[in-house]
Amino acid sequence: IKESNIDSKEFDSLMHALKGVSGNLSMTKLYDLSKTIYESESVEFKSKHIDELVDELESALEEITSLINDDEDVYNALEYDKDTVTKIIDEYIKKFDSGSFISDSQAKELYNVLTKEGEKQVKKLKGFINSFNYKEAKELLETIKEKL
Repeated sequence: IKESNIDSKEFDSLMHALKGVSGNLSMTKLYDLSKTIYESESVEFKSKHIDELVDELESALEEITSLINDDEDVYNALEYDKDTVTKIIDEYIKKFDSGSFISDSQAKELYNVLTKEGEKQVKKLKGFINSFNYKEAKELLETIKEKL
């Protein structure tokens, strides 16, 4: 951001994107600041507030990183036996068969259970679930279940 030409369409696009992302993530201070900079037509105003924006971005990034690391520590601490994994997989196979919506928290539970099965499998499954391709997700779970 600091290296961008403040008086350019590229900078305006960057501020617009930052405004949208920060709004979606409910990062109010970052949203308000990026919105104010985006809406300002004064290059002087934008230049004056760019350091504050960068500081706020760094703070937001630290917060996000901390949340991710805390979350991973909790999930990595969990261990499941074969019977539990099989039971959870069976539950999700039923959900996929019925076309039930899989929420982010439900998907996270499933990914966590499967972490021992390999990162590639979990990535594939995430892709299938995110694209609502439950047929492929079900087939992948059945394959994983057979290998348990």
